[in-house]
Amino acid sequence: MRIMYKVKNLAKGLKLPLYFTSFAPVMIAWFYMRFSDPFIFVMLVIVVVSMQAALNLAMDFTDHENGRRLRNEDTLFPIGSYLIESMGVKEKSVKAFFLLSLLISLVAGISIVVITGKYVLLLFGVLAVIISLMYALPPFRLNSRGIGEVSTFFSFGPLSFLGSIVALSGSLNLQLVLISILLGLLASAIRYLHHLPEDLSYGNRVRYFRPAYTVILIGGFIINADYPYTFLFLLPPLAISIAHLLTLKKNVLHISRQTNVIVAIQIITSLLLAIRFIL
Repeated sequence: MRIMYKVKNLAKGLKLPLYFTSFAPVMIAWFYMRFSDPFIFVMLVIVVVSMQAALNLAMDFTDHENGRRLRNEDTLFPIGSYLIESMGVKEKSVKAFFLLSLLISLVAGISIVVITGKYVLLLFGVLAVIISLMYALPPFRLNSRGIGEVSTFFSFGPLSFLGSIVALSGSLNLQLVLISILLGLLASAIRYLHHLPEDLSYGNRVRYFRPAYTVILIGGFIINADYPYTFLFLLPPLAISIAHLLTLKKNVLHISRQTNVIVAIQIITSLLLAIRFIL
């Protein structure tokens, strides 16, 4: 029981359930490319997972520095610096592992560019790093300015998915762009719902949460309706999304406790898209 408790605590502290959000675009791209170049696939996974770790650690550090209260700590998706405040990890250690994770991501990304010779990937990589760091670090801190979803959308949608396609020697087309938008919007929906309690109770983000969240969550599915075969695979998560919207709680803290639902929707969508591309 003690081991399970430690594993659960570690999962919370590192935000492990959210890592699939960064892994999914690379996975779907690899399935789309019919498992071509396993080595580059592994390198891409290292890039996105390391960057996700760096982002999570940066958020933990800045949340603690800014005195943000730890909430929903009894769930797998706590809000605030669970790693520091609940697990007692030192701030210096969090900062050191942030820098290490960022370095690993940068080295792996540069290695992919050198190995593939596709220097256009530098554009994808530079933008991804800048946008990711702008999310949590000063002076930008998009996550605390009510526009964190912009960074989330590009980091876990178009940049990671389309960049992975290019790295695996694929060609871009409209359908892939639309799928990248879907992935980005799902990641943004996770971010919006999960961090809602951090927004001002009288602010527009809380007041207009339901209509805005509905557009973000459903919009990505709808724009893919012009591709019937692909859309067929999107119908189950679309149905779950509609049910999720109809059963949203009223209290912002209770809404945030439904993060597990939107994360499940993102996982189901990603797996079905991966299956679609190998059939």
